[in-house]
Amino acid sequence: MFPDDNGACRWSPESQPYSWEMARRTVVVLYVVLWVAVVVGVDFLFFRHRFWERLMANVGIALVLAAFGLRFLKHP
Repeated sequence: MFPDDNGACRWSPESQPYSWEMARRTVVVLYVVLWVAVVVGVDFLFFRHRFWERLMANVGIALVLAAFGLRFLKHP
């Protein structure tokens, strides 16, 4: 924000300390945190003592989340 000739503050893109690249990085970090939370949650809730089932579920979750990320989070 910067004051104009009358002293009122006006919005300008240059006055924004927040860039779109920073917003994109924030979304990617939140996506990765969500990914880890889902995998760990499924592990502990459903497959705590079953190695092969847990491994297959983790691979399936990773594939679905990777496909979603590539579809919606790729750089235009």
